[in-house]
Order: sequence, then structure tokens, then C-alpha cells
Amino acid sequence: MSDNKATGLSWDTYWQGAHNASAPKAGGAQDEALKVFWTDIVSAHANDQKDMRLLDVACGNGAVTGIALEAAGQNQIKLISYCTDYSLAAVQATQEKYPAVKGVASDAKHLPFQPASFDVVVSQFGIEYAGPDGFAQCAELVAPAGTFVAIVHLQDSVIYKECEASLQASKKTTGSKVLELARSAFSAAYEVLEGKAEQDVFVQADKNLAPAVEAVKAILVEKGKDVADGTVFGLLGNLGHMYGNIEGYNPQDVFAWIDKMELELHAYSARISSMLNAAVGAQELQSIIELVASKGMSVTRKDQLSFSEGKPAAWILVFEKQP
Repeated sequence: MSDNKATGLSWDTYWQGAHNASAPKAGGAQDEALKVFWTDIVSAHANDQKDMRLLDVACGNGAVTGIALEAAGQNQIKLISYCTDYSLAAVQATQEKYPAVKGVASDAKHLPFQPASFDVVVSQFGIEYAGPDGFAQCAELVAPAGTFVAIVHLQDSVIYKECEASLQASKKTTGSKVLELARSAFSAAYEVLEGKAEQDVFVQADKNLAPAVEAVKAILVEKGKDVADGTVFGLLGNLGHMYGNIEGYNPQDVFAWIDKMELELHAYSARISSMLNAAVGAQELQSIIELVASKGMSVTRKDQLSFSEGKPAAWILVFEKQP
């Protein structure tokens, strides 16, 4: 399986898990800042017309679509809304919340729409995954007098650094082999309980597991319990609970949990790696602006969005097409 397909599957699994937040992690100042931003964008464009055709690219679970629908209602305009994402699960999640929205699963570099089909094309932490060609594709879909707006991951931003820390924690957890050693320890414990092995078999497996558990604890001390969206903290807590009450758990359930956690750590690392790789630096941003300009759009806003404490978190790009 190619790296792109593996990463795509990891995002599909993520959205199938019914996460109720768009990237980055939802909550607090960042959610409010994003809502204000998108409400202003939709409201400003609403002044020009009563009907609006909008496309949400790399929609995730439809965070921007939801804000746009609310803003359109407040401005008494009809919003003809479409959404697209590489992940079918993401598109389905958006349509489940907003049944009137038309959705399609598609690579952002090859969107199945006619040129100049939309008044507003938007993307929040998504189009950058498709690279410069994704930006060019979005520009082609904008109708005359239309707008293309993107909030894009910024290299070395506060979000970028959080992702780096989370990726490091996830990889260190995998590297500790805590789940592999836990599997051996549980296997030994159940064999002892079933009379198939002597106690010293479990004692040795327990000794082998102990350093790995300490290594994971050290990760949490260094990075905090919220690192990697709490995955490492949850893993250690669940492992400790089961390990302290081995007789109370069915072996099949325990080993199924270990399998699931191994897959989850791998998928998490793949997702975060893709986020880091997608982040845009200043030089790349200028190339993107020039490419979009070649599609007949001019940049009217290029700056950085901060969620709190004035720390840059993302690029803001607003492009307009001439009537």
C-alpha cells in the first residue's frame, strides 16, 4: 500500500470514529476565532446576492459548512452548498449533520465540477494537503466576482509545534514496545491462570514490561497528558486498569484492545505526519499566490491568524476573481 493510500485510510478511520471537531483540535479561543472569521466571509459576500453557491473543500466533518449555513440564514440568502473531501467518511459525516448539503468524495487536485461553478470556495486546514495543484483547482472553480478563501497550516506555528510534540510522543510510545510487551505479559498471566505455565513465566514477562511502562510515563511527564490528543494517556490508563484486574477481563477482549491501540498509534502518526508535511512556509506561499493569480484571481488578503496570546497559528488567504 502506498503512503498516500495509507494516510488516506488513517483519515477515513479518524472521521469514522465520529470525532466532532475539525483540525486543529476543537475548543476554546481557536473555535471562536474561526467562527468569527468564516461568518464575516460569508456575510460580506452575501451583500452582493440572494443566492450563493458555496463549495467546502477538504470539508472534514463540515465545520465551515455549518458556519456558512448559519451565516447565510442570518443574512436571508439561499445557500446552495457542496462539500468534498478525500475521505468518504468525512463527506458522510458532513451530510449527516447537514442533509441539504451535496457531497462528493474526491481528491482536491481533481474535483468533479465545471469551471466557474461556485461563488465562494472555502477550505479550512485542508487544501494544502493537495499541494499547489489543489489551490489551482479551487481557483478554476470560482465564478467571476467570486471568492476563494483558505485557512492553511503554517510552518513553525503554534499548531505545527503541537503536532511535532504529538508525533514525537506517538513514535516514542510505539518505540517503547509497551503494547508488544503487554501482550506477552497478559499471555503469560492467562497461561498461569489456566495452569499451562509456572508463575515465574509471568514474573519474567512482568519485569520485561516494567521499563516500557516507565518510558511511557516519562513521555507524559515531558509532554503532558493531553499530548497526541490524549491517546498516550488513555493507553496507559486503560493498560493499568486491565493489568491490575487481569482475572476480570476476557483474554480476547484484552488482545483485541492491544491490536486496536497498535493500529491507532500507527494511524495517528500517519495523520500528524501528513499535517506537518502539508504546512506551508513563506516561500511556498508566494508560489501558491502566483499560481492562483495565473488562474485569474488576485490576492486581497494574506496574513496570519492567531488564536490566543498573539501566537501565529495559520495562514489566511483571500482571493477575488474579477467580474
